[in-house]
Amino acid sequence: MKTFLFLVLALPLGLSACGGGGAGGAPVFPVVPEAALFVPRVDHRYFPIEPGRTWVYEGEYLGRPAWEDVRTLPEQRLILGVPCTGVEERTFVDGILSEQTTEWFAQDRAGNVWKFGEEAFDLTSGVPVLAVDSWVAGVSGGTSWRAFAADPRAGDRFAGYRPDGIDVLVVTAILAMATVPAGVFGDCLELTENPDDPEDTDIILYGSRVGRLSERTSTGYMELVSTSAP
Repeated sequence: MKTFLFLVLALPLGLSACGGGGAGGAPVFPVVPEAALFVPRVDHRYFPIEPGRTWVYEGEYLGRPAWEDVRTLPEQRLILGVPCTGVEERTFVDGILSEQTTEWFAQDRAGNVWKFGEEAFDLTSGVPVLAVDSWVAGVSGGTSWRAFAADPRAGDRFAGYRPDGIDVLVVTAILAMATVPAGVFGDCLELTENPDDPEDTDIILYGSRVGRLSERTSTGYMELVSTSAP
C-alpha cells in the first residue's frame, strides 16, 4: 500500500459520527475517543473478531497458489490504555509460510472499530524480518484510526496512518453480493483501499456476522473457504 499525499482535514467528529466525506473529497481523520470510551470487545456486524474465531482463505499470489490461516488471538494487548484484540494472519505461497501479520483493533461505545497497529514479519529462508510498514499507535508517531464506522454508508471515505504516508478507505457498496467457496452472501460491505493508486488498490468484501469474504489486489486474490466461531 503506497503513500498518498492529501490535504487532510481533521474534523472533531463525535462518537456517534459514522461518515467521512464523499468519495471525491479529501480523506477524513476522526478524533480518536479517550481510552475510557472503548469497550473490551469487537463485535461489529461486518467485523466480528471475538477470541477463538478462525477463517481460512484460498487464492493466488502472482499466479502461484496461496492460502491464509487467520485467527483471533485469545489474549488482548493494552495500547495507549485501550484493550485491543489481535487478529493473526499467516500467508502461505506454494505451501511455504511467507508472511505473518498481527493487526490490533478496538471498538468504541458507539460501535466504531479503530485500528491500533499492524506488525508484519516477512519470512526469507525461514527467518522472520519485521516489515518496514509495521506500526503501533503511540510509537514513533503511530496513530490509531477508524477502520469501520458503526453504520457504514456508501461514499464514506476515511484515511488511516501508515509509517510512509496514509491509507485511504472508501465504502463503495453496502448491499453487495459475494460468491466464494464458503457460500453465497448478500448484504455485504464492499471497501476499496487506495482507489486512486492502480498498483495498490484492494477491493474487499465483508459478510454480515462473518467478516472478510474476499480480497482482490493487483497481485492476486483470496476467498473465504471456511470459518468457525468459538
